[in-house]
Amino acid sequence: ISSRRFAESILSKGNFENKIIYFPNWSEDLSKADSTYPVPGLPEGFVIMLAGNLGRSQNLDAIVEAIEILQDIKELKWVFVGDGSKKEWLDVYIREHNLTDRAFTLGRFPPEAMPAFFSKADALLVSLRGGFPHLGMVVPARLQAYMSAGRPVLAMIGDGGADIIRESNCGYAVPAGDYKALADIIRNKVIANREDFEKMGESGRLFFEKEFRKDVCIDNLCKILKKGIKNG
Repeated sequence: ISSRRFAESILSKGNFENKIIYFPNWSEDLSKADSTYPVPGLPEGFVIMLAGNLGRSQNLDAIVEAIEILQDIKELKWVFVGDGSKKEWLDVYIREHNLTDRAFTLGRFPPEAMPAFFSKADALLVSLRGGFPHLGMVVPARLQAYMSAGRPVLAMIGDGGADIIRESNCGYAVPAGDYKALADIIRNKVIANREDFEKMGESGRLFFEKEFRKDVCIDNLCKILKKGIKNG
């Protein structure tokens, strides 16, 4: 299982504890990637970036609520990199709610551009919809990529991803859809204590090296297979 939280669902259906093996997804090591890809200039200020799919699962409705609550903090800039089924809706919302000076959609870019984008962000945002048990268990793949880049994380997700964020101390997590809690953390913990928040990115990077690097995961997979052959 790629998230420890999946065990709860499996064990609710029977005693399969001895058959469950935790094997997380890995990410490419973005710290070693080329961060000089020519990306557009980002707005001046404290940049909170969400990169990847912009669809229904990302709960953009809740994110824009947080943006509106925090309008008084003029330096906050929200940058969305990617495309998806809600991209057009997001563009319209930003325009109609007069958020064009603080929220920016940059469109789709190739994977090789992500290290350059991540390196320019002050915080990397991940969000998933609430109300769906399977989504609450998921560890979003972008979380490992964010940690690889050594940038601190803000999250509005279920316990699958939140467990990793708390264990690694790579940022702050609030429940899926709780935009008020997200806004409160940004105001009172992130902006008020920027140095401490920046250090969380370093913690996430160390945790990535220990748990989510590709070679570490492949070595672990080999051990799992050898143990299975031996016991078989």
